[in-house]
Amino acid sequence: MRSILKALVVSSSMALGTLPANAAFQVIYDVLGVYDDGGATNAGLATTIFCSNVSNSAANVQVNAFSETGQLLGGKRVSVGAGDTVFFSTHQTLAFFDTATSLDTGTFSGRARIFAEVPGAIVCAADVVDASTFPPSRIVPRRMIRYPRGTSGGED
Repeated sequence: MRSILKALVVSSSMALGTLPANAAFQVIYDVLGVYDDGGATNAGLATTIFCSNVSNSAANVQVNAFSETGQLLGGKRVSVGAGDTVFFSTHQTLAFFDTATSLDTGTFSGRARIFAEVPGAIVCAADVVDASTFPPSRIVPRRMIRYPRGTSGGED
C-alpha cells in the first residue's frame, strides 16, 4: 500500500513539471479582497501580489486566484531566486514586472492562495493597483492571512 501511495505522489509531482519528486508545496497565505475590473493590459484596476525570497537559495512559489464561489480562475508557479521578488498580477500592469506571471483572471472579485515549497523563506504582500500608471496612482492594501509552517493546502 505504501509503495502505491508513494508512486502516486511521485507521478503527480512529475506531472506538475517543475518540482522534484520529494518537493511539497505548503499554503502560506490567503489573500482576501482580490479584485480585477477586467481592464486590458496596463489599464484599469488589478491586484498585484509581491513575494520575496528571503533565503540564500531559490524557492518555488505558486499563486492561485479563486472567484467568490471558489472557482479557480488562474494560477502561476515560478522559481524565485535568493533575495529576489516576483510580482503576480490579476492582469498585466505598467508598474510591475508581471508579464510572465499574469494570472489573466478577467473581471472578478474573490481571493488568492499562495503556496511555497520552502514556506519560511517567502514573505508576501498584496495591493489593488491602478494598472495604467508608473508608479501606480492608486494602491489599496489587501488583507492577508499567514498560515503557520507545515500547513498543507488542497487547492494547488
